[in-house]
Amino acid sequence: MLPADGSVRADMSDLANIVHSSAWPYLVEVHQRLKVSIDLVDSTLTSVLSAGDRSLADGERVFERFDEPVRLAIARSMNTQQPEQFTIDGATVICAPLAGRGGEAAGAILLTSRAQQRSSSRGGSSKLARIGTWLASAVSLHLSSTGRLDTSELDRFSSLYRLLKHAMTTGSEREVIRTFVEALAFWQDAESFAYVANLNGQFVLDLALPGSDRATVPPMIEADRVAGDLTTARPAPADLDAMGFHGTDVIFSRAGRDSSSDWLIAVCDAIDPRAEARVAVYAEAVSQALGEMAAVQSTRLTWALLQHLLPSTASSEAAARGAIEELAGAIRGRAYLSVSRQDGARLLTIGEAADIVSPPVPTRDPRVLTLSIDLPPPYRAVLGVIRDGDTPLTRRDELLVRSTVSTLAAWLPSAAPRLPVERERRTGQRSFDQIIEQQASTIMAGGHPVSIIVISLGNEPAQIAAAQECVAQLRRLLRPTDMAGRLLSGHIGVVLPDTPEDGASIVADRVHELVTSSDDFALFPNASIGFASRAPGAAAPSLSLLLEAWARMGAKHAKGRVPASVSSGPILAS
Repeated sequence: MLPADGSVRADMSDLANIVHSSAWPYLVEVHQRLKVSIDLVDSTLTSVLSAGDRSLADGERVFERFDEPVRLAIARSMNTQQPEQFTIDGATVICAPLAGRGGEAAGAILLTSRAQQRSSSRGGSSKLARIGTWLASAVSLHLSSTGRLDTSELDRFSSLYRLLKHAMTTGSEREVIRTFVEALAFWQDAESFAYVANLNGQFVLDLALPGSDRATVPPMIEADRVAGDLTTARPAPADLDAMGFHGTDVIFSRAGRDSSSDWLIAVCDAIDPRAEARVAVYAEAVSQALGEMAAVQSTRLTWALLQHLLPSTASSEAAARGAIEELAGAIRGRAYLSVSRQDGARLLTIGEAADIVSPPVPTRDPRVLTLSIDLPPPYRAVLGVIRDGDTPLTRRDELLVRSTVSTLAAWLPSAAPRLPVERERRTGQRSFDQIIEQQASTIMAGGHPVSIIVISLGNEPAQIAAAQECVAQLRRLLRPTDMAGRLLSGHIGVVLPDTPEDGASIVADRVHELVTSSDDFALFPNASIGFASRAPGAAAPSLSLLLEAWARMGAKHAKGRVPASVSSGPILAS
């Protein structure tokens, strides 16, 4: 029960004085850094925050009124000296009791998350409970002090806050984590080792303070051995031994996770439960710092990319090259981009490692990450990064790569059509792709229909000698006005002037039979053929005539695709 003597009234006065004097700047820092809204009530369930102090509540309406069930929960928390959890208007609230000079109840601290999506999950609630218990303990220490106010607990958090802000200016996650590890060593007299999660879900030893013996801890920890929903955890001795920690007490502290890289701090010393709660709150502050830094870096990278991609004066290749260099600098590694057409013709290659890419299959490795860029047909692209040295790629790097993928996915659809095929750009000579496209345009400009046939001799582009032999055989059978040649993709293209769609269908059927069954064509049983036709005055489609023929070759039962069995007859339609 609450005491009925004057000690309560004295503690009520003390609580108001502390909140409005020595504790106020610390409460503001907790509110800002840990993203929580705070209210404090005295033993009569009256808020000690005046109207001008409501900034700690950040406009939260949940603290404006307490109905009877909420008042009973707060009173129960103060009577039992145990935290209580309840909801107000759908928001999870943690109530942590405050103790006065004689250990009696002096009030309570109420906290709720300022995050846009409040979660009632175990992880979100336990986070609030840790912060509430720690903060209540720190304020209670003020109330129980008989002489000079003891601000050591809140001073430490304030100091850590300032140190983290300074470390954030470097833009390095490792410096933020180093600051955390150094603080633990100074305040807890604890030796700590920092592990970072790579893209394969393994925590790799990354950082230790000078003088620490890395050989005493495992170089790697599988992520499934670490509790995923807790900020701090104390593994059982058998689990520690299986991981590679022998003969030492270890507390794991997690920081970062989804909003940045996932860091695991192994504190390798015996720590009492109160200190463990303190470490958990510190880790929450570190997570907030890492998340804010990652968000700033992503925004800066997007802005830098747009400075290269938006100016209309730069060529598409130069713009893309500048953007990829920005990404490489951001992830402190190598970056590359490959843009091609679906017929295999490569339009753009940036970065020396582009030859290891096999689009559109992604790669996820501790040193290599490739992601496909979603583009409309007939284009496809892949973006990749490589990290050399011992430091693996992390979740933070993946977030930056995905941000770049989104930016390029918005820019490439308009830029890709302006990119010439790479071989044309290197040699300065026109490819057969260009020749038949230009020929088709000239024929239509003269008022005549035109058709194009694309022949694939198998699942893979034909060897040059085999394709050239096939082209030579076709040319002997085609009309003098028809043209045949090898495309940059390795396939074979045929242009049929003054040939409408029905005539092109007949020619394509007969070409297919000859290529798959005639001794003259070295028998290509897996050959497939597609064709496309265009009449004068027809509306311009989204695909060129050549790409339309190629696309139809791969579309089963689609119009313009030649079936597997065809009737025999002369190759040409009269």
